[in-house]
This record gives sequence, C-alpha cells and structure tokens, in this order.
Amino acid sequence: MVFFLFFANLEKGGEVGVIPVVQSFVRNSLVGPLLGNYDAFTIGIMYGFLASLWTRRVLGDEIEVVWLTFVFTWITFYTCEFTFFHTSGILGVICLGLFWSALGKVNIRPEIEHAVHIVWGFVQYATDTLIFLLCGILIGTVAIAEV
Repeated sequence: MVFFLFFANLEKGGEVGVIPVVQSFVRNSLVGPLLGNYDAFTIGIMYGFLASLWTRRVLGDEIEVVWLTFVFTWITFYTCEFTFFHTSGILGVICLGLFWSALGKVNIRPEIEHAVHIVWGFVQYATDTLIFLLCGILIGTVAIAEV
C-alpha cells in the first residue's frame, strides 16, 4: 500500500525524494495503525477469536477449515472497509492472521494445517502471477503505443 501511494503521488506530480518516501512509509505503516486504525485491530482480533473457536469444533474436515480461513479473511476485510467502521481492511486481515498464528493455530490439526498451507500457497502463487501478467500487459501496451 505504501508503494501504491508513493507511485500514485508520483503520477500526480507530487514530491519525490527520500524524505517524502520515508514520511509516507512511517505515516501509513506505523502512525496510522497506532492512532486511527485501532478498529481494524479490534475487528481482526474479534474475528480471529471467532474463527479459532469455530476451528476448534471442526474435527477432521480439511475443506471446512480451508473454507473458514477464506470466509473469515473476507469477512474481516469487508467489515473493516465497507461498513460504518471505514478503517483499513488490510490491517484488519493482518491482525486476524497474527491472532490466528499465535493462538488459533493450535486448534487446527497438523494434517489439516498442511492442506490449508497448500491451498493458500496456490492462491498466493496464482494472484502473484496474475498481478505480474497484468503489469506486463500494461507496460507492454504503453511501450508499444509510444513507439
């Protein structure tokens, strides 16, 4: 997000330099969460707690646990961004992940945890590939148009 804001500012003709970049990074990654986005932390921890309780009830269904990880991630992001909270969905999902890694993970059996890693690894690979493909198409289109 910090890089996106930097490049958006660059596109608009804003200041470019080391100091503005460092200030933007500190403001968006440290000061914002500490001062204004405590709702995101609360929402992420709340949904992490609920997901942990629900996961504890699942005895052996890999699909349900994988489904729970997707659903609670989406619900956390949606609650933060698109409800009356209007806070950072990214920070909410990060808090959900941190809570689940620290406390909720013990509720997932090791063989099911492996399935969760496999599915999320594939999703991560697919989305990274899609982003780089779209960036390549965009850059190629612009480069060809300027020639």
